[in-house]
Amino acid sequence: MTVDKNRMAAAISRGTLGKIALAIAAYIALIIWPCFALLRLLLANDGAAFSPAHMMGALVAAVGVALFSYIVMVSLCEPGRARVGQGMSHE
Repeated sequence: MTVDKNRMAAAISRGTLGKIALAIAAYIALIIWPCFALLRLLLANDGAAFSPAHMMGALVAAVGVALFSYIVMVSLCEPGRARVGQGMSHE
């Protein structure tokens, strides 16, 4: 019995990976950043914790992480695509 090594790659589309990356960005922007800013406000008494500049920084970071995660997920899930750090194909 042979096992298809690319079975997972056929089941996951780029659209699905895009949705996962978007969910990661939303989690960072809507959950992690407000919690971190609230901790800064409560523990460090930082009045600028929710400033627009910090919000823009969090959004840029969320988009960057989402883009990076999308690129990595695509490179791991698509057959025939070179992976980062992969030298030669070992079969």
